[in-house]
Amino acid sequence: MRERGQALETYSRAITGVQGKAKEAIALYEEGEGDSRKAVEAYNKKVSQGDLDVHVAFEYLDC
Repeated sequence: MRERGQALETYSRAITGVQGKAKEAIALYEEGEGDSRKAVEAYNKKVSQGDLDVHVAFEYLDC
């Protein structure tokens, strides 16, 4: 009976650890999503203001 209790305790610790890692992964994902959204907004703002040099892009692409 004692071995079963120890096994359940070990399992419980493993699940708790995995849940912590999952929360950490979700937080990092959400942070990345926010950063990506901000980058798209900044890019779109520059495009709408005409701040991007289209010629540079064409030179890079060798057009």
